[in-house]
Amino acid sequence: MVGRRVEARCGYWSGQRIVRLDGTEVFRSRPKSFREQSDLWWYATEQIFQADGHAMTLRVRPAYWSQELSLVVDGRSAEDGLPVGRLRSPSYPPWGWTGTKISIASILLLIYLFLVIAPLGIYARTTGGPRWILAVNVLWDLWVPAAAFVLVVFAWQSQKRGRNVAMAASVFAASVILIPIGFAEAADLLVPLDVEPLTFAGWEPGPADLRRIKLVDGPVVEFANDTGLHWRRYEPGEYVIVRGHFSRVIVDMRPAGP
Repeated sequence: MVGRRVEARCGYWSGQRIVRLDGTEVFRSRPKSFREQSDLWWYATEQIFQADGHAMTLRVRPAYWSQELSLVVDGRSAEDGLPVGRLRSPSYPPWGWTGTKISIASILLLIYLFLVIAPLGIYARTTGGPRWILAVNVLWDLWVPAAAFVLVVFAWQSQKRGRNVAMAASVFAASVILIPIGFAEAADLLVPLDVEPLTFAGWEPGPADLRRIKLVDGPVVEFANDTGLHWRRYEPGEYVIVRGHFSRVIVDMRPAGP
């Protein structure tokens, strides 16, 4: 291949590999499924093809934020002409790429909680109104199922896929079953909120920091986060409550008008 111009490209996210010889495409491959694409992120691979009468091999070695490419022509490196050795393993640290992705996702989760939800909660509490309060509640109550779903994706991309996916899917299913309120609140955003009268006689004794509290001689009700309501201080009387249609979460409680 002396004097020939060889160009190899690999898409990090798409997994597409292209080889051109003197500007003419001689090889192209693209993963046919998400599973195949995730394998390309994890494993070092060799793809063999014929071009211009030569046996060629495209080697791709995954790294952190890029992929190392090398082209083998008739058993020799296209770069320096020397015989090639065995295919090297991915350049990941001892704890593996999955652990690294979980660490990065944890940092992003903290950013989401403190730099996204917290400011939106302040806005909803001060000027946003009931629907904003409900929307922030959805973002807060769904972060656990969302994080569990991300774990399922990471498990699918790991080496011991079967075991890891089963474990991660169990965590995701448990989060959906144990924390269903977020999905009901999300559905509430699609329909009008319920406005109901309430004859308020007071609250049963209970911790002051809980969202759920029992009415005197009445049912247990749940307040949304970031309502800004000082509901513990309400005097007995006639009130109007605004709540989600499916979740029944209260987003506003105010004295009834004349």
